[in-house]
Amino acid sequence: MGSAYWLMIDGVMRAAVVVAILVSFALALPPRLTQPGTRAREIAYGAVLGLISTAAMIIPIETEAGHLVDLRTVPLILAAPILGLVAGCTASIIAAAGQVLLWNAQHLEGFYSMLVASALGLAIALMMGWRLSGPSHTRIAARPVHLLWVALASPFAVLLPEVHWTAGEGLIHPGYEKIWLPHLLLVPLSTIAIGAILITFLSRRRLLASLQEANEQIAAIATNIPGVLYRRAVGPHGELIFRYVNEQSSDIFGLPPETIIQDASTFLERIHPDDRARVHRALTEAAQGTPPPVFSEYRFVRPDGQIRWIQGRSQVNQAASLLAGETIADGIAFDATAQKEAELAAEAATRKAQWAGSHDFLTALPYWPALAERIAACAAAPTPGTALLALTDLRDSNLVNELFGISAGDERLVEAARRLSAAAPPGSVVARLGGDEFAIFIEHPGPDAAAAIAGIADALRAPFLISGQSVPMSADFGYVLTRPGLTDAAELRKLAGIALQTAGGAPEAAIVAFTSRMEAERNGQRIFDAALAEAIDQGALTIWAQPIAATADMRLLGREALVRWDRAGHGPVPPDLFVARAEAIGLWPKLDALVLKAACGQAAAWPADTWVSVNLSPGWFILGTVIPLVEDALRETGLPPRRLCIEITERVFIEDSRAARDMVNGLNRLGVSVAIDDFGSAFSSLNYIQMLPIQKLKIDKSFIDNLMTSRKSRAIVRSVIQLCAEIGLEVVAEGVETQAQMDWLRDHHCSAVQGYLTGRPQPIEAAGAPAGAATPS
Repeated sequence: MGSAYWLMIDGVMRAAVVVAILVSFALALPPRLTQPGTRAREIAYGAVLGLISTAAMIIPIETEAGHLVDLRTVPLILAAPILGLVAGCTASIIAAAGQVLLWNAQHLEGFYSMLVASALGLAIALMMGWRLSGPSHTRIAARPVHLLWVALASPFAVLLPEVHWTAGEGLIHPGYEKIWLPHLLLVPLSTIAIGAILITFLSRRRLLASLQEANEQIAAIATNIPGVLYRRAVGPHGELIFRYVNEQSSDIFGLPPETIIQDASTFLERIHPDDRARVHRALTEAAQGTPPPVFSEYRFVRPDGQIRWIQGRSQVNQAASLLAGETIADGIAFDATAQKEAELAAEAATRKAQWAGSHDFLTALPYWPALAERIAACAAAPTPGTALLALTDLRDSNLVNELFGISAGDERLVEAARRLSAAAPPGSVVARLGGDEFAIFIEHPGPDAAAAIAGIADALRAPFLISGQSVPMSADFGYVLTRPGLTDAAELRKLAGIALQTAGGAPEAAIVAFTSRMEAERNGQRIFDAALAEAIDQGALTIWAQPIAATADMRLLGREALVRWDRAGHGPVPPDLFVARAEAIGLWPKLDALVLKAACGQAAAWPADTWVSVNLSPGWFILGTVIPLVEDALRETGLPPRRLCIEITERVFIEDSRAARDMVNGLNRLGVSVAIDDFGSAFSSLNYIQMLPIQKLKIDKSFIDNLMTSRKSRAIVRSVIQLCAEIGLEVVAEGVETQAQMDWLRDHHCSAVQGYLTGRPQPIEAAGAPAGAATPS
């Protein structure tokens, strides 16, 4: 075999060594080492390539005569463009050092070739933009055009030294012409191939390193994020499969990731039964196409029994689904227990506040607005039937509060609410309107509405025991039936209220249905009220007086002021009627002030030993304004306080006994005397006589009327007279009309009498004329 061919084989062997080492180097590089880094790392890259170039020279060569197909220059020309200037310089230095160590006279040509290759590589690197002064981590990616530059330059690394050698020595190597073509073709092609291999592997390694770093970052994030990251898929039979679950599942679900990945049913079975179907449905819909992000909220029962609220969001990953050939979704689930519990607590508080705003706290019944909404809904029905609205008012509430206490009164209201709710037909609404008044709306009362209300009244009427004592539960009922054109809640309430007022006027608990006649009476009542208010404002009322005489000698002691109203066009109105009405509609302050000032003004002209008594409404004592009222009247009229007696009924003490006692004490301090009027007519209690600093007690006319015919009446009157004599109270018997009554009262030492026997009422201006003894009439 000729030397030229042997040199060819030798060059190929050297080229194989270079390629093998370069490929091994690329494969052996750890992914992390392919990332941009420090100068030291770039120096290490250059050292490795320099050693590869040197290693290609250790194969024995029979002769250096001739020109080798030498690829030792390839690593050197590729170092700088691919790995940077630092790596290129390092590779050149290492290769040169290796050449020197293996030196002999015949290696000079190879030494020149390596120098030329290094210089060309550095020049191309500078053209690409590499700089020594740039940041150490700067990396310029080699593109195909750069590799083409290197390939075109690579033959010169061998040919230039060869031309110089032959020109200096005048030598012509045998077979030179035969190996010229391999130089022009094999060296560039090898450079491209080796460079492409090196760039590909380095790029791949860099990509793997980037992926590894990204995975590590994602793993770190997944470990520290307060939620469960997961990837789920849908199996061939529609079953749920988890491909990935992070470690947070142990803290949130109480299940390790491997358990969920191994068997997804262990996760699904622990979703709360009330939420499981909804979650399955959402997952199924998500697997059927490309849905928007799936948001879910559900309860999860951990193995330790804790129930956690979970909020999740997942989205189909189109790229992953395409690669895997199945529907892949990535998602995250958070433990929203604290947030959800706070929301539920807030919702509960809101509902409680709304309930408290629309319901009575004592009885737990709704207020009127809730019942009005039900009436409106019933009226808006496509075929509304005849409904019923009833109002009911418990009787004797003030008496119960006085005798048994406020707490007993509250218990009575609660029991009434319970009985009304239980007795009302199904679907009815019972509401508390305030005080002791309730409303009942019955959507389907049936053909006999009166019977329906009567049944409720009977259920309410049963005695109620408090501390072993029976408490009255009777109540009045007023109701109205809806009809076409009469479905407005406010109007129905007004009409039922008219019926209730009518029932309340009866002596016993009553049930009254609204009629059109009541509306007419109601209109008449409005007219009456307006006329009364006008009469009070214009001073159209007149003040009369009736004498009060000493029983022993009929001597005039004083007079009781009375009020009369001669209504224009109607004649005299009974005092009991318009006085009670004035108190009912709030006209009593003006009426009382009018009577008090007029009576005090007239009495001021009477003899100094004659007093005047005036009835005042209990409202003054409830409001606590009776003292200023009396002070103003005395100051304006000049009447001495000792000549004024204020008459009050026992109702004052039932409304508020402590306030009444304070007011009576205040009147006494002014010098005004106080009398209890109509004693025995209502809720008489000896406790009032003991408790209050009163000076007079007026026995009700009902006892005097039966004085001569009823032994019980005589016994009661006798006892009252004796009791008052013992405790120093003056007793006045009202309604004395016969001499027999007068004689009996005189015989039993009654202090004073008042009635037609001693004198009929007359205008107060005329009453002041006589003096001395009262004149019977």
